[in-house]
Amino acid sequence: RVAVLVVSVLLVSALVVTYLYDPCYKCEDGWKQHGEKCYFFSTSKSSWNESSTGCSTKGGDLVKIDSKEDFLRIAIQQKIESYDDLFWIGLTDSAVEGRWLWVDGSPLNERFDSAQLHYITLHTYEMYYMVCSFTITCTPVANASMKI
Repeated sequence: RVAVLVVSVLLVSALVVTYLYDPCYKCEDGWKQHGEKCYFFSTSKSSWNESSTGCSTKGGDLVKIDSKEDFLRIAIQQKIESYDDLFWIGLTDSAVEGRWLWVDGSPLNERFDSAQLHYITLHTYEMYYMVCSFTITCTPVANASMKI
């Protein structure tokens, strides 16, 4: 009985120490981590508004592509099975026609985005897959000492 108690205390202590020394959020099942972001690729289609709401419900936003990294392009290409498999991203001109903004309110950087991305204008009621993302946060460890 003593051995079981000691093992239990050691396991709990290990979990507490792991949490204290690794305060960064980890992506949940179904999400893919890359760098400081978690990405979710849906397996069902929805409208842009439904996709935006769905991402918010999951704790993220439709993805903002603000990097030249190939990760997102490659990940999306791996999900495409036919020519009409398209993905909603967080870019919209719904407030002012022709004025493209990301869901965070920042404007489309035409010099970067147009050269690096291939996007087409779609109607928001059409049904496509969605890509959500959020930035991982880390909480600094204030006091990592503990008494066992």
